[in-house]
Amino acid sequence: MERRASLRLRALNEVCALWRRGVNLYDKPMPMLCHTSHPGLAAALRRDPLWAQVSALLLAEAKERSRRNEGRRAEVRRV
Repeated sequence: MERRASLRLRALNEVCALWRRGVNLYDKPMPMLCHTSHPGLAAALRRDPLWAQVSALLLAEAKERSRRNEGRRAEVRRV
């Protein structure tokens, strides 16, 4: 399993390297952002020195925001 994960991470790193060199739809060097909720991939990216975590939204935060929004929608419906 570890071997497959490392191969996938190497493939992802190679795709990102191409993107940074300008081998992309825009023919322009650009940084790559990766959005994932998979805990294994997130952990592997955190361990890799080529990657830096720039933000994180935890599940509890998302649920709390959802509850707040639901309350707002309920208030709007009542009026």
